[in-house]
Amino acid sequence: MFYEALDKYGDLIALGFKRQDKWEHISYSQYYLLARRAAKGFLKLGLKQAHSVAILGFNSPEWFFSAVGTVFAGGIVTGIYTTSSPEACQYIAYDCCANVIMVDTQKQLEKILKIWKQLPHLKAVVIYKEPPPNKMAN
Repeated sequence: MFYEALDKYGDLIALGFKRQDKWEHISYSQYYLLARRAAKGFLKLGLKQAHSVAILGFNSPEWFFSAVGTVFAGGIVTGIYTTSSPEACQYIAYDCCANVIMVDTQKQLEKILKIWKQLPHLKAVVIYKEPPPNKMAN
C-alpha cells in the first residue's frame, strides 16, 4: 500500500505537522526516503531481523519515520507509553528483544539509562527531539 501511494502520489502531502507554530509538510517521496534512512541507521546500530525498535515518545514525524523504517529493516515496531515507569519500560523492552530504543526527550532517556544493563539485546538508544546530554555515564 505504501509503495502504491509512493508511485501514484509521490509529490503529494503524506504528513502534515506543526512545529513552532508553523505547518510543515512531508510528501510521500520524502516520507519514503526518511523511513529508508531510518532503516539503514537501525541496521547499522545492530537491529536484527524479528527483533524490535522500541519507540518511547509522543506522536511526531520522527515517530512515524522510525516505525516505517523498522518495518523496512525487518524489525518489529514496539511503542512504549511516555507515562511508563522505568520498570515498565524494562519489561516491554526485554519482552520484545529491543535492539534499539528511540526516545524523544532527555526525561525518557534517563528512564532507559536506569535499566539499560537489564536489557541484554539493547545495542543503542537514540534521542530524536532534544540534543543529547553533554556527558553521559558509561
